[in-house]
Amino acid sequence: MYYVNITDDNGCTVTDSAEAVVFNNQSVNAGEDKYICLGTEVQLFASGGNSFAWSPGETLSATDVFNPIASPSETTTYEVVVGEGTECSGSDSVTVFVTDNESEPGTMSSDTVFVCAQQTVQLSVSNAVFGQNEVLGYVLHAGGLSEIGSILALSPDGVFSSASSPSIEPNRVYSVTPVIGPGDNLPDLDNECLKIGKGQPIVFLNPIEFEQNEICSGVEILVVTVVIGGYGEFDLESSYDITGSWIGTVKFGQGFTTTFSQSPDNSYSFTATDQVGCERTIASDDLPNCDVVPLELLSFDGQASFDHNLLSWQTASEVGVDAYQLQRSFDGTSFSTIASLPATQQSGSSKSYQHADEDVRVGITYYRLVEQSVDGMLSICSQVISLQRAAASGFDFIDIVPSITSADEVQLLIDSEAQADIQVSVFDYTGRLILETEISSLIGRETYPLNLSSLLAGAYLVQLGSDQNKAVRKLVKLY
Repeated sequence: MYYVNITDDNGCTVTDSAEAVVFNNQSVNAGEDKYICLGTEVQLFASGGNSFAWSPGETLSATDVFNPIASPSETTTYEVVVGEGTECSGSDSVTVFVTDNESEPGTMSSDTVFVCAQQTVQLSVSNAVFGQNEVLGYVLHAGGLSEIGSILALSPDGVFSSASSPSIEPNRVYSVTPVIGPGDNLPDLDNECLKIGKGQPIVFLNPIEFEQNEICSGVEILVVTVVIGGYGEFDLESSYDITGSWIGTVKFGQGFTTTFSQSPDNSYSFTATDQVGCERTIASDDLPNCDVVPLELLSFDGQASFDHNLLSWQTASEVGVDAYQLQRSFDGTSFSTIASLPATQQSGSSKSYQHADEDVRVGITYYRLVEQSVDGMLSICSQVISLQRAAASGFDFIDIVPSITSADEVQLLIDSEAQADIQVSVFDYTGRLILETEISSLIGRETYPLNLSSLLAGAYLVQLGSDQNKAVRKLVKLY
């Protein structure tokens, strides 16, 4: 409210007033830009007042409402003026991008891509066709190659790694699918103009790792190295190339032994490279000092029983011994620890130990005993013994044909000694039971179909089991 006083020359005064009304600036919002296919329509929305004036109005269902329907034949920018009463107004604009929908997402390779740990890969398409106002993107997902499943990550340039999503599981077969449609940096996956191409299989591998034991054998040092991870873990039939202080090839979980004489200058270096080029190097110049531990081993024997191998040993003195590691080998060369039994560390009296190895196989199995001193040093303290097992009444799970497939059926190759009902169990890589069925085997070597239509793409373990025998083989379903 404003007041004014007027006084004339005679001193007479008169007073008057006037009211000024101030209106707030209008906060007008016409919404985000829209993308539509040629020949379709989209609804616009404006807010910020109670009167609306849209322009241009030729392709709008109405110009004086807050939510007209726009159906332009080309990319158009609409402006809306929004008022509050008759005193004030504000404006905003929204662009409707129109695509002719003549795009094609192009073609990706059908070859499975294997991504090494800590590395990235860039996938691409060929022969992509772009429509007006359209962009290309890539979707990493858990579905098949022709339809998008659970989405893990999006990329405008096809670059992915195991860090692209915390939900990525190593050794599982995923798909990268090209999509093309309206959008800014990436296509709008919910837009009706979106076109989906055929994807490419992709697998993110675990890192290659080394499991090692440095073992004293008299004055010599045995470095036992087992390689795991990488492509060798995905395809158990593949191998690693080893270079450095030992040269050769091994498969997943297999070991190799390198012997060194006692010397302060000893060192070693191994590099493992799998069949898709992933590699890892390990090196050491700190080999143990092989001091003799005062252990007197009286005996080390084994006996093949019906469903296990029984190993036993007896000592006369074991001062300074912390534990015994029982090691097993199926080839007489590569040994791995199957049990660790604590020592009594007694002197002057005998002590007996036993362990039942229940992971028995047909053929020859080799065992040896390794002592672990209180300071952690490992030393072989026995001769290698072998136990022979004849084939039990049951079956031999020879192979899955094929073991890597995109089909909905594979053949189980089984050599059975008698007619029997054999339980078939399929587990995913987390150990979850996915499929269970039963087959009736015939005598001799035969193939039996296994239906995979209910399985998603991924790596699985197929277990065959009966009262006398159990066996596991790996299966990979691509899509």
